[in-house]
This record gives sequence, structure tokens and C-alpha cells, in this order.
Amino acid sequence: MNYIRITTPENIEIEYRLAAPASRLAAVCIDLFIQSVLMYAVSIMMAIFNKGMFDEVISGHSAAYAILMLVAFLVDYVYFIICEMALNGQSIGKKRLGLRVIRNNGQPVGFAQSFIRNLFRVFLDYYAVGLIVMCRSKQVKRIGDMAAGTLVI
Repeated sequence: MNYIRITTPENIEIEYRLAAPASRLAAVCIDLFIQSVLMYAVSIMMAIFNKGMFDEVISGHSAAYAILMLVAFLVDYVYFIICEMALNGQSIGKKRLGLRVIRNNGQPVGFAQSFIRNLFRVFLDYYAVGLIVMCRSKQVKRIGDMAAGTLVI
């Protein structure tokens, strides 16, 4: 297990246990399941509100497809930001596994840090780049964590 010590401005040392890649991956799996359920619900609502639109979404030749893709991006990206802001640095998956995002100095994660770290998730982590970097990092950080100055404990 990796630990990190942070010295506060009051000269108090706090030691945190860094989240292991396996537990972070398990938390993401929980979150991806929740996001999938949300996307399924959005798809069903779109089909109900506009009969025949669902067929157009499947064929991929409509404005409905563009709307669905926009909603998918928002569910994928905004979900983590909203959760981290509302749940003290935790997504639902992180909360279930007892993980939390904090700043490098031990303070709670803010909107700017959450925005940056999750921007990298959308563009890099689904190609396993985040997992590879996280496994090679001493502090078990994804590229988004490095850019945002955050840790997962």
C-alpha cells in the first residue's frame, strides 16, 4: 500500500493511504453502470416523446442522434463533476468503495480541479491511457490527476 504524508500550514502531518488502481477501477465500473442506466433512461424518454425518433437514432441519420450524442457526452463528463462537488470529492462508485478525491495539499477538491481531471477522463482514460499511467505513477495518478493537482485516497 502506498501512503502519502501532507504537512498542513499549521505544521501538522496527515498521512493518507493512496487508492490502489484496482479499487479505482472497481469504482469506475460502478459509475459506468450508473451512467449506462442514465443513458438508457434518456434514450427511452427520447423515444417516448418523439415516436419514430428512436428508429432514426438507431440509423444514425437525424438530429436525434446528435442530441443523444450530446446528452451522452454530458452524462459521461458532467456526472463525475456533479458527484465530486455534491459528495465531497466522491462519485457514487468512489463512495461505495470508500475513496475520495482531494487536492495535493490535502484540501477538498474544487470545481476547477474536478473540471480538469474529468476532462482528461473523457479524452484519454477510455483508451486505457489513464490506467497505464496510474499503474506507473508513484502516487497512483492518472494524467487528469497530474494536470489538476489531485490525489485519490
